[in-house]
Amino acid sequence: MQIKDLQETLVNNLEKIDKLSYNFQIPNLADLAELIKIVLENNEFEFNGHIYKQIIGAPMGGILSPTCTDLHLASILKMILDKFQYRTHIKLHCQYRDDGFMVFTGNMLQIEEFFSIANKIDNLLKFTYEVSEELMTYLDLEVYKDFGIVSIAVPVTSAGYFAVNQHGRTAEKSGVPFSSSKRW
Repeated sequence: MQIKDLQETLVNNLEKIDKLSYNFQIPNLADLAELIKIVLENNEFEFNGHIYKQIIGAPMGGILSPTCTDLHLASILKMILDKFQYRTHIKLHCQYRDDGFMVFTGNMLQIEEFFSIANKIDNLLKFTYEVSEELMTYLDLEVYKDFGIVSIAVPVTSAGYFAVNQHGRTAEKSGVPFSSSKRW
C-alpha cells in the first residue's frame, strides 16, 4: 500500500470523527494529517548492520500500521463490493489484518470476477483465494460444513481440536477444561 493512500484513508476517517460530538478536545485535522504523514514516512530500520528507509507501505511494527492497514483494507473492500454485482451471494465475510474469509453461494465465474475487481484497485496489492466446499483454514480455525451448517474446530491443545458449532453439543462442551474454554 502506498503511504499516500494510507494517509488519505486515515484523514477521511478522521474527518468523520471530527464531525461527531465529544466531551474532549480533538486536535486540528490538518495537524493530525501532518503527524500521520511524518510517522508513516519516517520508518528507518536496521538489517545486517545497514540502515534502510522503507519507501512503500506502512512500516512493519509501526504503531499506526495496524490501524492504517485495517482502515485502508476496509475502504478497498467497500470499493470492491460497490463494483461487484453478485455481492448478495456473500453470506459471510471475516477479515483480520490482511487475511480474509468468505462464504459465497455463487459460482466460480462470479468468484473470479470478485478477485479480478479486487486486483485492479491497487497495483501493489494482490488478492489471492482458495476455494473449497468442505474444509478451509482461516487463522487458527478449521471451518467446515457439518450437515449443511458452517462450523469451526478450535485447537485447544497440541494434541487435538474441540468442535464448536451450532448444534450445541453440550456433552462435549462440558468436558472441556475451563482454561481451554476461554479460547472461544
